[in-house]
Amino acid sequence: LKDYQESLAELVANHRDQIATLKKDIASEQKTYNKSYQERTQAYQDELNKLNGADDDRKKDVETQIAEELAKGRYADLTKLASLRARLVYEDAAHKESVATADKAYRDDLTNLQTSHSERLAALQTSLDTEMAIQKQYQEDFNTYRDYQIADDITKLKASYVEKQAEDLRAH
Repeated sequence: LKDYQESLAELVANHRDQIATLKKDIASEQKTYNKSYQERTQAYQDELNKLNGADDDRKKDVETQIAEELAKGRYADLTKLASLRARLVYEDAAHKESVATADKAYRDDLTNLQTSHSERLAALQTSLDTEMAIQKQYQEDFNTYRDYQIADDITKLKASYVEKQAEDLRAH
C-alpha cells in the first residue's frame, strides 16, 4: 500500500510539475513572439527610413540639376531637362518598387512568424489541456497529494536504508 501511495503521489507531482512547466512555456512562447514581432517591425521601419532617405537624396540631386538648368533661362538645354525629368519619374518608380518589395518581405516575415507561433502555441496548449483533463479526472488525488514533493534518488536510497535498518532492528 505504501509503494502504491508513493507512486501515486509521484505521478500527481509529475503532472502538477508538467502543468506548471507548460504554463511557463506558453508564457515564454508569447514573450518570444512579441519580442520577435517588435524586432521585425523595427527592422522594417528602419529599412523604410533608409529607403525614403536615399530616395529623398536622389530626388533632391535631380531637382537641383533641373533648377540649375532652368536658371539658365533661354539657354537651358531642353534635352537635358527632359532627361532629368525622366530620371525623376524613374527614381519615383524605383522607390515605389523598393518599398513594395520591403512591404512584401515584411508581410511574409510576419505571416511566417505568426504561423510558427500559432503552431507552437497550439502544441503547448494541447499538452496543457491534456494535463488539465487528467488533473480534473483525478482531482481528489491531486488534492490529497498537492503538497507532495518528489524525492530525488539519493533521498529515496537513504530513506530505504533507514527503513531497512528499522526493520532489521525490529526483527532482532
